[in-house]
Amino acid sequence: MSPYQIHGLLQSIVFLVLFPLGASIALFRRIIGSRWRVMHVSIQLTAITLFMIAISIAYYMGNIKNKNTKKHDRQINKLHRYMGRFIFVVIVLQLFWAYQGRKIVSWKVWYYIHMLLSSIIIFSGITNIFIARKMMSKSYTDENKETIKNDEEIVSE
Repeated sequence: MSPYQIHGLLQSIVFLVLFPLGASIALFRRIIGSRWRVMHVSIQLTAITLFMIAISIAYYMGNIKNKNTKKHDRQINKLHRYMGRFIFVVIVLQLFWAYQGRKIVSWKVWYYIHMLLSSIIIFSGITNIFIARKMMSKSYTDENKETIKNDEEIVSE
């Protein structure tokens, strides 16, 4: 499995499974009972940890990436990277808001902002997965297979 595939697999787990699951637990807290908060926080922190591992892989691969790609492919790649950075910033804001926001505003205001940030994170993450799919479908053409193979060999050394 290439580093790109590991990055994609981790991000898919984070944005298609863990973040939505953690958000759903919070939404159904009355049904779940008193342990909902521990479950919610545990799942979300696991998702954030996997997210950080995945962006570390992407950062590393970005530093060794061969620059001989077409301009259009570079634009898609740039969009994917900027979207990833945006998601990172919103996650950091969400972490701050989750632990400090209630000290600043009322619970109701805190709740709505927390839900808004959660929605932005999940929607942006899923959108970025689609951008990555577009990017990778372009990358795995016959002319780019040799470049990808070289990147994988550099990593395995």
